Amino acid sequence: MSTDAFHTHFGPEPSSSSFNPATIAAATEGRWKTSKKSKAGLGKLVEYLPEGIVDGEEAYKAKVIDTLMQQFTSLPSNASSPGGVDPLQDSVLSVVGEYKDLYLSRLGLAEREKVRDAVLLHAVNHVMKTRRRILKSNEKLAHEAAALSESKAKAKSIKLASANPTSLPAPVPIPSTASSSTPSTSSTSDPRDQGFTRPKILILLPFRSTALLWINALLSLFPADTQSQTENKARFLSEFSLPPNVSDRLVEKASEWPEDHVDMFKGNVDDNFRVGVKVTRKAVKLFGGFYGSDIVVGSPLGLRMSIEKEKSSDFLSSVEIVIADQLDAMSMQNWEHVQFIFSKLNALPDDAHGCDFSRVKPWYLDGQSKFLRQTVLLSAYETPEMRSLFNKSLTNIAGKVRTEGKYEGELVKIKRGVKQTFSRFESLDPNSEPDVRFDLFTTKFLPAILKSAVMSSNTIIVVPSYFDFVRVQGWMRKQSGMSFAAISEYSSNQEISRARTSFFKGSKSLLLITERFHFYRRYRLRGAKTFVFYQLPDHSVFYPELVSFAFLPSKDGEGEEVEVDEGEVSTRVLFSKWDWMKLERVVGSEDGAKMVAPGAESVFTFI
Repeated sequence: MSTDAFHTHFGPEPSSSSFNPATIAAATEGRWKTSKKSKAGLGKLVEYLPEGIVDGEEAYKAKVIDTLMQQFTSLPSNASSPGGVDPLQDSVLSVVGEYKDLYLSRLGLAEREKVRDAVLLHAVNHVMKTRRRILKSNEKLAHEAAALSESKAKAKSIKLASANPTSLPAPVPIPSTASSSTPSTSSTSDPRDQGFTRPKILILLPFRSTALLWINALLSLFPADTQSQTENKARFLSEFSLPPNVSDRLVEKASEWPEDHVDMFKGNVDDNFRVGVKVTRKAVKLFGGFYGSDIVVGSPLGLRMSIEKEKSSDFLSSVEIVIADQLDAMSMQNWEHVQFIFSKLNALPDDAHGCDFSRVKPWYLDGQSKFLRQTVLLSAYETPEMRSLFNKSLTNIAGKVRTEGKYEGELVKIKRGVKQTFSRFESLDPNSEPDVRFDLFTTKFLPAILKSAVMSSNTIIVVPSYFDFVRVQGWMRKQSGMSFAAISEYSSNQEISRARTSFFKGSKSLLLITERFHFYRRYRLRGAKTFVFYQLPDHSVFYPELVSFAFLPSKDGEGEEVEVDEGEVSTRVLFSKWDWMKLERVVGSEDGAKMVAPGAESVFTFI
């Protein structure tokens, strides 16, 4: 037990070398020491440890591979890893097994499943150890209670017998106190093995289809006889799959769509759901009440609606591991829901919910559980909001690790000859940047583009934020003689069809769209030769993908194929230093660093 991170990190008294006022203060105030390392499969990493931990001190020893690994049959066999774990999974397990936070922001389609399986193994391992500890304590307490009751009964019998000497039995030798097996009241143990509520794992996912994959993978970790005893599995499959007799057009016509789009939106993509998972010795129960479940799986929207309806988030008070997958998809939904859920984690509960406070771990009672909670964040790319979540909401005194590396960029996917102009503007702070961008775009940037005979028509304007989309659309409506159509993620099918048709036929010179519209619809927009980016998209693949629409096959009025020359196509991009994360994914880390460097030029051209 002294070498098992589960016991050193989540025991009644966590490792004294790390869990102390100095490290807690450092984690609270954001005072972290950073170091860089590399791991197979994960690449370059940045590790954060709270100030106060001696360099090189190994406060947490991981004992990751245990009997549960024998059930982890979903992992592929690997000659270099006898346990069936490939280098990526081995590296993930080595980090999460030490109960450190992990933020992977560069997960591709090929890595997501491997990471999911490794993280689930760790989560199930945590649940099983927690339940074993509690059940063992229950048995011990029951044994002690029975022994104490028997002892009291014997004492009472002797007292009654002494009152009636004729009934006394023959004298027997009295054993010494040291050898007595009868426990006294003072010897009764007082285990500290619980939190305020039962749920220990929270898994945040964007869609029901994602939850279907995660829970199926979770169930596969248990023995066959346990899987066969899964309660409410038929209901789960019914509610989280597509309805009967409904075909999945994305799967049937997968060749017509980008691979990442098919992977993201196949299956049931409802984003309002939550389900509790209860783990017992011989069965798994789905759709249990939150307070009777070990694992809570839900979307940020679904959990928020449940919390606001019940006016309580107490089921999140004792969560010890949080897993958030596909943060990139959640950022396209409503990031505020994610922030809301994290703000409710590990708060002191409003009600007891049948809690035996004599068994609650002291650090729960002291309101310090957030300094031990482990968080795993998974995403295809990184945004400032995600980094802020990592920096401010993750206060695990065991430390936290995030991936780091360089991007090659997406410009290599653009046809040679297409002129791409990136214009930089200055902004003192990120809070005022949206206003500075809007003023510059409406007073100088777009008016200069519209003065060009070539760029004043057949132009698509891409605005990532819906808030900025509304501002730009409102300004464009006030401009006399401006011919444009606008579509967003909230536009109806009829509005989208009308806007696309009018732009393609030339009756509208400009087409204003949001990144989220393209994220959800992924339509091929024909008729554009100029692409204006109010701000670069978070999905870097959208940049070359949108530009490629200029070269889609089209026909003139007589039905002849019309070829577009690369010299007729151009892009204009507005950016500031606060767009660094988006910029380096598009132009590459090396060029991006030059473009945001102090004193750099304001206009950069790529051909």
